[in-house]
Amino acid sequence: MKKVSFRETQILTLLANGESKASVAEKIGISFETVKTHVRTIREKLGVSNTTAACTYAVSHGYISV
Repeated sequence: MKKVSFRETQILTLLANGESKASVAEKIGISFETVKTHVRTIREKLGVSNTTAACTYAVSHGYISV
């Protein structure tokens, strides 16, 4: 498992708090496609298959708090 970046942590935190990918894109000023790319990279780094699992993993391993 690789370490997640600051931006990836920021995105995971927003998603774990119930924001949609579109809302995350708007809040942090990046495109929806960029958010999708970050989420795909996060899933690969954490070794999980979906966004919910990534958020759960990140919370349980102390990467983010909700």
